[in-house]
Amino acid sequence: MQKKETIRVIVKEPGMAPEWRIIPNELEALQREVDGYIEVVRLSGNAAMIVNEEGKLRGMAPNFRYGIDMIVGTAVFVGTDGEEFTDFPGPIKCVDRMTGGARRA
Repeated sequence: MQKKETIRVIVKEPGMAPEWRIIPNELEALQREVDGYIEVVRLSGNAAMIVNEEGKLRGMAPNFRYGIDMIVGTAVFVGTDGEEFTDFPGPIKCVDRMTGGARRA
């Protein structure tokens, strides 16, 4: 599949409800969203969560619990097609359930 120029993602900032955004499909755009180097957390199916690789070391604000882990800073939910990022495949309510919506962790 050819890499898309822009992708439709869900962004969850600490203390805020998840929201849809369209961003350039490039590393720099993802780094801007999470304010630093990215870490990819694979989710079920063809989805992933992008977070700041050094978020905890930098003392970023708590966002939500994911299993036993605390996600800090902004999280970006994307779709995956092999090694490429693409549009997030599900409705926003999937992310809202996972993250607790606007509630803080």
